[in-house]
This record gives sequence, C-alpha cells and structure tokens, in this order.
Amino acid sequence: MTSAIARDCAGQAAAAAAEQTLMRYAHLYNTQLLQSALGSGTPMQAMKDWHKSHPHPFVKTPRDRPGRIFFSLTQSQDCLI
Repeated sequence: MTSAIARDCAGQAAAAAAEQTLMRYAHLYNTQLLQSALGSGTPMQAMKDWHKSHPHPFVKTPRDRPGRIFFSLTQSQDCLI
C-alpha cells in the first residue's frame, strides 16, 4: 500500500513539473520568440496589433499575463510519508 501511495505522489509531482515546464514554454513562445510568419514579432504583439485595428471581436484587451508559471505543489495528507 505504501509503495502505491509513493508512486501516486511521484506521479503528482511529475505532472506538476510538466505543467510548470509547459506554462513557461508557452509564455516564452508567446512573448519572447520572434516569429517570421508574424513579421518578426511575437504572437502577443501580433494579437495586440490586431486588437488595435479590429477591437470588436475581443471581449478583453490582450495583456502579457503569463498565467501560472510558478506555483507551489500542495501535497495531500496521503503524500506526507
């Protein structure tokens, strides 16, 4: 039983690490990496430019909000071995 709990906790930690890595990459891709298809700009800058010329389809103004890049993994009582 203890090994099953340990595997579950290790799986939760691995999933959290993978999610954090993907969120960091998405932020990097959208705000830092220049794209030739977008005229050597970032996807975020292209969206902001589009918003300036076509504001009607947007509900909110595009902003550089990275989302959850850094977060703490809260462990359940089962994972406190």
